[in-house]
Amino acid sequence: MKKIALATALGVFALLAPNAASARVVGALSIGWENTEFSYDNSYSDYCEGYCYLTGEDKESGPFISGAVAAPLLRNNDNWIVVGEGRIQSEKEEYSSDYYYDENGYESHDNVAHGAVHLAYHTEEWAAAGFYGIENDHGWDVQMAGLEGQLYLPNMTLDGAFAYGTHDGGTYSYDGYDAWQAQANMAYYLNDNWTFGVGVGYSSQEYDQNGPQTDLTTVGVSAEYWVPESNYSIRAAYVHGDASVDYANYYYGGSVDYSSDTIQVQFVLNFGTENARDRDQSGLGLSGADGFDLHTRLREDVGYFAS
Repeated sequence: MKKIALATALGVFALLAPNAASARVVGALSIGWENTEFSYDNSYSDYCEGYCYLTGEDKESGPFISGAVAAPLLRNNDNWIVVGEGRIQSEKEEYSSDYYYDENGYESHDNVAHGAVHLAYHTEEWAAAGFYGIENDHGWDVQMAGLEGQLYLPNMTLDGAFAYGTHDGGTYSYDGYDAWQAQANMAYYLNDNWTFGVGVGYSSQEYDQNGPQTDLTTVGVSAEYWVPESNYSIRAAYVHGDASVDYANYYYGGSVDYSSDTIQVQFVLNFGTENARDRDQSGLGLSGADGFDLHTRLREDVGYFAS
């Protein structure tokens, strides 16, 4: 986790330092809380039906901190910008049962984090970007990269992103997987104080060696209030997810379907921007890596085991 934060900070500093004295540098820092509830509907193959039980998280929750900074990449060209951003969340995970058939369930604590650098060509009307980053998912390092685009309208920002990630589980490991994710978002600025948003996403994850494949769709809404005559805002968001875990290539076969409901609240400190539209359209609104991070948190390694 520290490696992600350090690598992101050093990379952004190296890129921005030559231009810091003359450039418009903008940033945002968020502190918040996230809570996700999971609900499962399992369907097994005929062989396994009645002889298996499900293990998966019932709930995960915890505080998070995220930050981003954007500045021109070149001293005499404001169109090329670089954005460095990252997020870390401390999760308390609650399970109804564990691998040792404990009917009382158990709890665990872990972290999920990412750091990414985005390179964008940015104008007053649109932006096109690519990014590279590292996701740390419960101790597994996932390399991720993607493409992003934004369209800027007077009272609206439209953006879309595509991302791919891979985790190398090693030659004899069953942990390796590939994942990809696509998303689209819209932010509507009612005025300088109120912003409302909606977003949709889809992701798929497949393990390398006969493991399950998980397909996840999400839809979310958000609202943000920028306190007048200040540089801070308060944001709330809700995301619903529907997923299917297919075990066609894994022992008994069958599948597990589940849904998730996520609520986020956060306090945002904004630097160098006048309102949410100015911030989002400065390059800080590029969300490909953060969207990949969200889908990683919502893709559960659900399992079922013979009783």
